[in-house]
Amino acid sequence: MVVRSRDLSPAERESVRDAVVSELGARGAVASRPPSPSPDPGAALAADLEAGAAAYANLHPDDALARIDALLSAWESASGLGLDRAQVVRALAIGAMSALALASPARADTYLDRAILMDPAIDLPPAQYPPAIRERLASRRAAVATAARGAIEIALQPPGATLSIDGAPLDGTSRRVEVASGLHVVGARAPAHRSSGARVSVEPGATATIAITLEVDLGGALAEAERSAPESAIPADAVRAASSEGARLVVVDVARDASGLVADVRDVRDVATTARRRSLRARGAGAVALARAIALELAPPEHAALLAPARPREAAAAPAWPWIVAGGAGIAAAVVVIIAIAASAGGTEGWNVDATRLP
Repeated sequence: MVVRSRDLSPAERESVRDAVVSELGARGAVASRPPSPSPDPGAALAADLEAGAAAYANLHPDDALARIDALLSAWESASGLGLDRAQVVRALAIGAMSALALASPARADTYLDRAILMDPAIDLPPAQYPPAIRERLASRRAAVATAARGAIEIALQPPGATLSIDGAPLDGTSRRVEVASGLHVVGARAPAHRSSGARVSVEPGATATIAITLEVDLGGALAEAERSAPESAIPADAVRAASSEGARLVVVDVARDASGLVADVRDVRDVATTARRRSLRARGAGAVALARAIALELAPPEHAALLAPARPREAAAAPAWPWIVAGGAGIAAAVVVIIAIAASAGGTEGWNVDATRLP
């Protein structure tokens, strides 16, 4: 379930989430909290880069080199995601300086050659880099300029995913890219999918072919849906992601008016089909009470009288329970309902309400 609202506070959001899960579970429906979106490795990698730079500045080149090697390995494992090209080039330059400080010029050249391949226009400012590394960069630039070239051809799913090579975004829709021979890191990302990629070794004059298929990221898809405005179109990626996990997506748009909370509930079956909209109102109450009304709508009891409080009917037309959920089909008990809620502003109120379906 995705709940979109401009009126609910974070406390109400948690109340709705917990209450709907609890109420659906009590009715035999399977409900769960949504998974978290795939983590972005960027913050951790950036921190590692600064740690490597600090180690070199504090005259610990061995520590700096170890940190840079670990950073580059993590960046490659993250399929070239999390750091942009400028950050990777900086890491390579720190590695080269550390290797020179440890009297390992051949290793320094390895770092510099890779930096030049990633950014042929690389420049190391004199204020930040010593003359020795700048001179070595100039000599290696001439050698790398004559290096043989090859190509990478990429088969990509989904087709709309974006690519990066060595941290640099790939422009256009071309899936065949000419590159210098050597090691390259290809990354791919798309909305509502887990980022992925591959390390590619390109031989001189040859074309390396790779296939990248991105897996659906249900947590990311639901987070994207939560960010969409109430009453707006439901993002198709969220619908597809829920369907791929065998779950049915329920979208609830909540608003507050003078008499209480109003929720529009939509059961999204697939990208092209949405079940009819049902409107629920919780008069004089807050998010927890509305959550119970939503749960009753999604998984109505087979015999409503089972929920009736022990009190006599006051009128023939009046129901014997405080929750009026008449007509309409809910979700069957075996259907998985995924609970995901985002909201802002408001307060938390009690359970004792009159919740009715609007006409």
